[in-house]
Amino acid sequence: MYNRDIKYGLWLSKEDNLALKDLCEMTALSRADVLRTLIRQEPLRHRPNVDFMALVRAVDRVGNNINQCVKVIQTKGYASEADAKELVALMQTIKSEVYSWKKEWL
Repeated sequence: MYNRDIKYGLWLSKEDNLALKDLCEMTALSRADVLRTLIRQEPLRHRPNVDFMALVRAVDRVGNNINQCVKVIQTKGYASEADAKELVALMQTIKSEVYSWKKEWL
């Protein structure tokens, strides 16, 4: 990170202020962050969809469960039939979550 030791005052028209507020709302960034992004000529990204973020969290939880199963399998040196079934069930959960999201948003 870098130091931000220079402060600027800025006067805006009502229209410019509304446009800046819209950009802040669209990106979920502060006014200062939006202006810094524009100065650096970096693209402004839309705020992630709430439902998409819920899907990401759900897939992440299932991924954590899969990692725990794999760790147990690696410790034992083999996979039992129950371990294999649990992994298949977790993968099916991921697949159904992604398909439900895809149907709703794509």
